[in-house]
Amino acid sequence: MEYVKKVDAWVNRNKDKIAESLSSLIRIKTENLSPTGNEKPGQEYLYNMVSKFIKPCDIDMFELDDVEGIREHPLFFPTMAGMEKEYKGRPNLVAKLSGKKGDRSILFSGHMDTFPIGKGVWKVFSDPVSGRIKDGKMYGRGSLDMKAGTLAGFLCLKLY
Repeated sequence: MEYVKKVDAWVNRNKDKIAESLSSLIRIKTENLSPTGNEKPGQEYLYNMVSKFIKPCDIDMFELDDVEGIREHPLFFPTMAGMEKEYKGRPNLVAKLSGKKGDRSILFSGHMDTFPIGKGVWKVFSDPVSGRIKDGKMYGRGSLDMKAGTLAGFLCLKLY
């Protein structure tokens, strides 16, 4: 319970900075425009943020095709809706902090892509990637799925 209190205190001290970081991330368009996508700018934003508190040797940003044998793996998805997926320019970001020998590990996983914006009219704010707050709620593509969760995972590493 002591750790929960420490985390709560840290979040309360940093809530404005956390909201500002999330808003900045939401404003970066990272639409999944099948068969390609535009996640790279969002991953670069997170990389630059994380590199301020994690050693560069513990951070890796790489493209899927740089992983030997990935396309032969049985869980690799080469197509979606009958189209071959393009992974070039859609990097993955991994950061690790080594614990004490014998300690348990924890994994945070998330994704940067958002559903395409489309042509619909947005009701609260006209900009679908505004990252603005109204009535205590942040609006914009990825605010719920899943930029907030991804950012939270990386910020947890900062508490380590």
